[in-house]
Amino acid sequence: TAELKSLHEELNSLLRTVPGKSVSASKVRAVAKACFDARTEYKRAVYAVEQFIRKAPAHCRLAGVYVIDAVCRRSRAQLKDRDPFSPRFGKDLATTLGHLDDAEPKDRQSLCRVV
Repeated sequence: TAELKSLHEELNSLLRTVPGKSVSASKVRAVAKACFDARTEYKRAVYAVEQFIRKAPAHCRLAGVYVIDAVCRRSRAQLKDRDPFSPRFGKDLATTLGHLDDAEPKDRQSLCRVV
């Protein structure tokens, strides 16, 4: 669908971040918005973000965690008890966090804060 295509484009834009520089909040918000817009197919949207974290270079993985955080917060705020994203991300969270083991050492403190 168009929403999922938009999500994939936004995720690919995160790959263009320069190593050593952190990702901007506006990029994270743009990806989170694209993911939230694809909530009718939330399973595929969650899978796309999880695959991004698994396959992205080490310097981009922190951005993926920021996206998960932003999507869950937005979904909880707008959909209240009908939030489909938080339980879905939580279902495979241990595996997703396992892919962060080889993240940049300077990103580890940020990862601990977000998680």
